[in-house]
Amino acid sequence: MKNADTIYAVASGRTRVAVSVIRISGAQAFEALQVLQGALQPHGRLELRKLHAGKGGLLLDRALTVRFEAPKSYTGENMAEVHCHGSSAIVAAIVAAWQAQVGLRLRIAEPGEFTRRALLAGKIDITRAEGLIDLINAETQAQRRQALAQSEGALAGLYAGWAERLFDLLCQREALIDFPDEDLNSAMPVELQEKPIAMLLDEISEHLKLAGKAERVRNGVSVAIIGEPNVGKSSLLNRIAQEEAAIVSARAGTTRDVVRVRVEIDGLAVDLLDTAGLRAARSEVEAQGIIRAKKTANEAHIVVRLRDAGKVGKNSTEIKKAKKTKKNDEEIPHDFLVLNKSDLLDEVARKKIKNSEELAGCFLLSALSGEGVGEFLDALKGRLEDVPPVLAPTRARYGQALAQVCQNLQQAQSSEDWALQAQALREAYEAIGRLIGTRDIEAVLDKIFADFCIGK
Repeated sequence: MKNADTIYAVASGRTRVAVSVIRISGAQAFEALQVLQGALQPHGRLELRKLHAGKGGLLLDRALTVRFEAPKSYTGENMAEVHCHGSSAIVAAIVAAWQAQVGLRLRIAEPGEFTRRALLAGKIDITRAEGLIDLINAETQAQRRQALAQSEGALAGLYAGWAERLFDLLCQREALIDFPDEDLNSAMPVELQEKPIAMLLDEISEHLKLAGKAERVRNGVSVAIIGEPNVGKSSLLNRIAQEEAAIVSARAGTTRDVVRVRVEIDGLAVDLLDTAGLRAARSEVEAQGIIRAKKTANEAHIVVRLRDAGKVGKNSTEIKKAKKTKKNDEEIPHDFLVLNKSDLLDEVARKKIKNSEELAGCFLLSALSGEGVGEFLDALKGRLEDVPPVLAPTRARYGQALAQVCQNLQQAQSSEDWALQAQALREAYEAIGRLIGTRDIEAVLDKIFADFCIGK
């Protein structure tokens, strides 16, 4: 990308909308706006204007327009926005009007280019940019709260503060190395003498403990439903999702691949995973489905083991088998044991299940009628991890960088040599610098902005 170019994009997307927002940024942004409306309004004032195809040209639309002078804009450059009617024909006419002007050179923005320019201009840092990506993609309230706080600078301020403290510690050690004959220890501020490395290490270590929770909020919690064929796995998924997402059939082996449905439970994104029935495979396709089911169960955050309540309630042998799931002598651990089809049980079978010590803690329900599903969902909600505070590492790279900082701080803490301490602190400072974008920034920008939408 060439930052000298003037760029434009439809920031409101390409779907049918009432209002389309066209953003323009760069040296010729105001010229592009003048082509459409003539005289420019003051900075930051939104005005209703007639848009023409150049001076004296055909009327294109009546639209709201606004301009922002550098550096008081999102990108730090001259910027303008046109809020026109959502017709694709109007947008095409506006672009054609620009292309017809001699000397006006605009190009379509690449994904995330507006935000990338804002970052390079120092308007935001990398963590804010990534928070903005998450905010655009947020599906749940927990994701929205976490992403909004990050986009507003919650993590940026925390990490920048740690970087500043690391820099101060590094400067102290460098001074002690360069001026060994000076009594610098007595001249240090009190707060820098009281175990500052240990204090910083404790803060970052506690912050790192939240990494898994924050990533679950951002990416979602996976819940795999496993069991033999025809125990009601697809029916349970449909009941929880409140839609016919998976095919339900009396024929065994209907589900061959993993069916994934995303739902929101207590503000968290939850991926429900319906899997193939576990049994001795009767075809190559079914065998592949069983392999995928086992892999899904091993990778899921929570595993729900489903059994046919009718079979379990018939005899004690089935009751003892119900606590385990085995396929080829390989046990698949589960978090919940659920007995489905309670609507088919008589009172004798219900009593036998209720009084069984082996089945203590299991859930008896009917995916068909809904009986007992509420109690199971309440228990599932209890197993979903608590929503972390907004100041939590939301990406794997944050955790990796901060783990490196902790390792370096431990090295500095364990050494009595000023030079070794300085080296460890320098490496810690560089690691957190890569996290916030003050070190090796180009190495991470391409990956970050590949996830952005056009016009942002």
